[in-house]
Amino acid sequence: MQLSLLQQLWNVAWHEISHKPAPQQGFSHLIVLYPEKHRKYHTIQHLYECLLQAEQAKHLAAHYGEIIIALWFHDAIYDTHKLDNEEQSANLAKHYLEAQLVPQENIQRIYDLILTTKHSCTTKTTDEALLVDIDLSILGAAPSRFYEYEKQIREEYCFVPEKIFNGKRVEILQRFLDQQRIYRTDHFFCSHEKQARINISHAIERINGGKEAN
Repeated sequence: MQLSLLQQLWNVAWHEISHKPAPQQGFSHLIVLYPEKHRKYHTIQHLYECLLQAEQAKHLAAHYGEIIIALWFHDAIYDTHKLDNEEQSANLAKHYLEAQLVPQENIQRIYDLILTTKHSCTTKTTDEALLVDIDLSILGAAPSRFYEYEKQIREEYCFVPEKIFNGKRVEILQRFLDQQRIYRTDHFFCSHEKQARINISHAIERINGGKEAN
């Protein structure tokens, strides 16, 4: 994982939304938040993977810089005991961007983008659909990475009793399988949908005592 690439993507995105040099204090602050000890999945690794997915799909974005900034902030606040992480992250982004005199229309779109990562609302724009798909791209990752992701999620919720965690996890995973499409954009549907359904099905089998996925 290259810190220089993260820095580069931050600089490019910032210039696109503000046409000014990127403020380094924002980059430095976020880099410190993502390695917090209680995080196992929602870390720099997840951010890096999302940014790479965004880079590969940038031709689909209406406001690519806003998507990158939204990704940087979307898990800035992450507490497994709270239910408002996305709102807190969106507010952090809003206050920071306002302090940097970013135009209000950009701030509002970035704020809305971050809130879509709750995965409980209808996306209204192409960029929102793209951001949701980027955030969920882990579901269609290679089996070894998906299995690592499942273990990381369990570690983040290590305080939850096994039986309760397993029941809730199966419920969440099954909800994805029950959707007609997991991915909202054709780009991610073509590249990730099939593998995501395989990964999720194997995960449910594991949790319910089935065989380990190959």
